[in-house]
Amino acid sequence: MCLTVSGTLRTIVDETDDYAEIVDEEDTYTMPSTRDYEIQRDRIELGRCIGEGQFGDVHQGVYNSPDKPALPVAIKTCKNCTSDSVREKFLQEALTMRQFDHPHIVKLIGVITENPVWIIMELCTLGELRSFLQVRKYSLDLATLILFAY
Repeated sequence: MCLTVSGTLRTIVDETDDYAEIVDEEDTYTMPSTRDYEIQRDRIELGRCIGEGQFGDVHQGVYNSPDKPALPVAIKTCKNCTSDSVREKFLQEALTMRQFDHPHIVKLIGVITENPVWIIMELCTLGELRSFLQVRKYSLDLATLILFAY
C-alpha cells in the first residue's frame, strides 16, 4: 500500500490497482464503435498465459494479418464479459488505447467483440513497465530513466 496526497485529501491506493473508472454524472456517454478495429478470431493464435489483468488473463499470441507478416501480440481476455456492463468497461480500455500513438505507449492492434471478448495489443517483450523498473531499480542509470519520460 502507498499513501497519496492530493491537496488535503489523503487516500490509500493499492500499488497493484491499475483500473480507474470515470463516471459520467449526466449519463450522456455512448459507447463509440469498435468496428474499425475488429479482427477475425481465426487470424489470432492464442499462446501461453503471460499475466493477469483487471478483467482476466493476458496471453502471448500471434496476429496473422492478411497483408502484413505475422505479428507477436498480447491478448487480453475477459472472464466475465457475458454482462453488458463488464463488457463495455473492458472494451473502453481499447477505445482509450486507440487514441494514442506514441513509441512509449502500447499500441492497440484490434479487438474481438464476440464472446469471448479479446483486446489485441502490441506485445511488450520485457513485460510490464512497473515490474521491469522494480526488478532493475538499482541497475538503471539516470540517463536511461530520463528516456522513459520522453
